[in-house]
Amino acid sequence: MTGIKIASASFETPGIPDKGDLLERRTGALWEILSHLMELHTCGGSSSVSQTEAYDLMQSACYVLGIEGLLEPAAAVLDRDDPVHAFQHKLEVLHARFDEVEALWRDICIVMPPINNIALRDTLASIGGFRARYDTLFAADQVPCDIDYPLHRPIPESLKGLDYLQAWLETLWEETRFIARFDSRDCIDVLESWCPDYKGLLINLYEPIHDAYCNNVITPQRGYPSRPTRMQG
Repeated sequence: MTGIKIASASFETPGIPDKGDLLERRTGALWEILSHLMELHTCGGSSSVSQTEAYDLMQSACYVLGIEGLLEPAAAVLDRDDPVHAFQHKLEVLHARFDEVEALWRDICIVMPPINNIALRDTLASIGGFRARYDTLFAADQVPCDIDYPLHRPIPESLKGLDYLQAWLETLWEETRFIARFDSRDCIDVLESWCPDYKGLLINLYEPIHDAYCNNVITPQRGYPSRPTRMQG
């Protein structure tokens, strides 16, 4: 078991033998990246941070790098001559995904029928500002928004950061395009009969509408909508 010593914190990587030039080199490369982040985090005032801060920085860096263990294939990114430059390239790749995620969010907002649910409204509003809040340097593994609206099929908690947000939006898009096939008034009638306070409670809108469709209570009025931003492109 290998411990990576940073400030006063020791981080252990389970299942990795404490031997080999490869492990030593990658540990040193990760240390170089983390030292760079710690200097940025303290605005150059110190190369040491608290144990909690060091752990958080390591989690963020490993998410950006796409690694969980130092001997896995993905950790080959640490074999570069300049690991900090390799990290910065990975940051650019992460930022390049912003437009795709934002376009998906925009499509959901366009296609979603006018059915008022506070949790859905507030969640979409929070996601709309993710660019300004997403700290890719120091907290890239954190989801950069408040997500309260419950999906019919929850997203695995193993997903982090932008991966979680994108998977969440992709699932909501599938739910949204299904709901959009029906007349809004029919959907509201179903929701009111299923849960009178559907606007204020933390409920999923797709589930009762899907059940109503399966029981022949409502009938689709149109086909599945396409992604508006892709049609524009």
